[in-house]
Amino acid sequence: MELTINDIGAALQVIDVATARGAIRGEELSQVGALRDRLAAFLRAAQEQADKEAAEAKEVTVDTTE
Repeated sequence: MELTINDIGAALQVIDVATARGAIRGEELSQVGALRDRLAAFLRAAQEQADKEAAEAKEVTVDTTE
């Protein structure tokens, strides 16, 4: 079993929903907020890497005019 980017995104959504519904106590907010920030940063970095790889793949061209 492996953890995917989609799983991390889902965890981020769970935190947002739980917070919006008041399921997290005040004294827990800083820890939950720090976790949310780390998950969000990880997702941003993963998306940036995927975008970079996609752009690099588009730049690769094959010259067949020998």
